[in-house]
Formats: sequence, C-alpha cells, structure tokens
Amino acid sequence: TSDWHLGKMLYGRSLLEDQSYFINRVFLPLMEQEHPDLILLAGDVFDRQIAPVEAIRLFDHFVEETHRLGIPLAAISGNHDGADRMALGTPLLRQSGVTIATKLEDVFQPLLLPENVHCYLLPYFEPQQVRQLLGREVRGFQEAYRAVLDRVREQLVPGAVNLLVAHCFVMGGE
Repeated sequence: TSDWHLGKMLYGRSLLEDQSYFINRVFLPLMEQEHPDLILLAGDVFDRQIAPVEAIRLFDHFVEETHRLGIPLAAISGNHDGADRMALGTPLLRQSGVTIATKLEDVFQPLLLPENVHCYLLPYFEPQQVRQLLGREVRGFQEAYRAVLDRVREQLVPGAVNLLVAHCFVMGGE
C-alpha cells in the first residue's frame, strides 16, 4: 500500500475521519483476518512534511495495532513526508518489527525476512543526496536512480528473493 496522505484537506474539508475509518474499519480488520507476513507502506504516509498532530496520532495508532497483531511493518518516506520527523525512534521501532526507512543509505541495509527474502527499502530522495552519499556526479532522477540501483544490485544475494520498495515514478520497466 502507499500514498495514504494522512491529514489531507480536500476543498477545505479534512479527510482524517475517512482515513481513520479506512484504517480502523477496513485495513486493520483485513490484516487481522489475513495475517500477512509483512505490511509494506511505500511512502506518502502523510500529506505534508509537517503533518497535523491528528494525522501523526492516527499513524501512531496504526503502528501500535500492527505490532499488537504481530505483523511486521516496513514503511518508507515519500516526497510528501517529513523524512526527519518520520525517523524518530526508528532504531527502537525496528526492534519491535517496525522498520521505517527515511534516509537514502537505508536501502543498503536490507530488511531480512524469513524464507530468504531481502527487502530493500528505498525512500524518496533527491539527486543531490546521491551526489553526497556516493560521491559521484548525477544529473536528474534517472541517473540518480540508476546509480543507487546499480549499487543495490551489487548486494543482491543469489538465490534470495530480492524485493525493492520505492516511492518514485517508473516508466518503461521490464
């Protein structure tokens, strides 16, 4: 799942009541019924970088409920999320089965799951971050993604199920 945009306003009306209904009356019961191996939340959890307190509380509630259900959660920050704000407590959360990737370098430390599944979590990033992290010149998103994914490819474990979670626009993939 992705693009929840918690806290979104539409024509001056908050969607939080509807979003809360979806999470509490649709999504969480479905999770409880199906009990998936992992929930992936691929960015834009919030609608803006400084999310309303009510939106943060709703996401916090969702995180607590997934933990209560014993279902691991992996989330990445999207272009609408305040990545630094979402990073609060991530080392502690990871110990509880909640992985939130907010930094570009997070993609190089895959989440290791049962059945030899390696989950690479690639949050939204800007090309300048690639220049800083990898120390090489890239022009635009296409070159930046190519550079990052080339480095991820070097890490792929033969025989493993390698899964990439990203928040980006993709066109012409195979």
